[in-house]
Amino acid sequence: MGLPHFHEDNDVRRGNVCNDSSSKSSGSGKEGREVVGSMAKEYLTQYLSKWLGVPGRKDGNRAPSLRHSFVSLFQATLSISVLAFLDMGMTISAEDFMFLVGSFGATAVLLYSAHGSPLAQPRNVMGGHFVSSLAGVTVYKVIGNVPYLSAGLAVGLAIFCMERTNTLHPPGGATALVAIVGGDAVTRAGYWYVLFPCCTGAFMMLVVALVCNNMDPERAYPQYWSDNFPIWHTCRQLLGGRCGDCGRKANRAEEEEDSASSRSTSPRRYPHVASIELVDDLDAPAETPPGSPRKGAVTMPSAGHASTRTGAGGHVVDPVVLEEEDTALPV
Repeated sequence: MGLPHFHEDNDVRRGNVCNDSSSKSSGSGKEGREVVGSMAKEYLTQYLSKWLGVPGRKDGNRAPSLRHSFVSLFQATLSISVLAFLDMGMTISAEDFMFLVGSFGATAVLLYSAHGSPLAQPRNVMGGHFVSSLAGVTVYKVIGNVPYLSAGLAVGLAIFCMERTNTLHPPGGATALVAIVGGDAVTRAGYWYVLFPCCTGAFMMLVVALVCNNMDPERAYPQYWSDNFPIWHTCRQLLGGRCGDCGRKANRAEEEEDSASSRSTSPRRYPHVASIELVDDLDAPAETPPGSPRKGAVTMPSAGHASTRTGAGGHVVDPVVLEEEDTALPV
């Protein structure tokens, strides 16, 4: 009779243990959900705060002068009109060689309005269009006309190649995209699209920027060519001066560098070298007149005076001009 009662107690104890474990698991699960919820809330708050802008940063963009706007208008109109004229009238062996592509409009904004931007320098303009057009044509050759895949891959590959070659130029993304969706004229051109219109058109726009920007006394273009090609440094040295504020700063920096190098290579003066007087007679009296250095002392003459080192027999050797005050230092 005792056995059923014993089993009943075991069942009760087992039920209590199960209830305790389930309560503990539910409590730990609740704590885990609270931790995950707080982390998600904190991340979402930080993420949305970035939409409001960087704290402390102000809008530094200001409208340029009216003269600046007119110069930009003239340059953009000139360059795009010339390319459009060539694009309409250039026909060789019944094959159209294009000179105009949609991305040149964005290049005109950089070259003729934001010419001081690092993205508008010659290396970026020429290299960006070359790399991007090459990437776009290659993607089309490999994948084909699959817009939902080839278009995105062409733009992404163009950005990757421009970053790796340090030729980032925003219009290059449009250049790569046109290679996919530009129509039969672009796809039929194949790799000729890289030369006509991309490289040729970019070069012609760059020439207009070099000529017209530097005719304005308030402009200087380019800011730099490329530090990877020492020939540009040689050309600048042969030409002599530079124009614009950037040129004056560069000249000032070179002058400071030259002055520093001249100081380092000029004959050194020795302000801290002392003259040592060698005494032949070791039995000389210990008492010396006031103001004269005692035997074996190191003397520092006053500024502008000649310091001498006396050798055997009272001869004077190695006169050195020093710049320190009179002092007597024991040896």
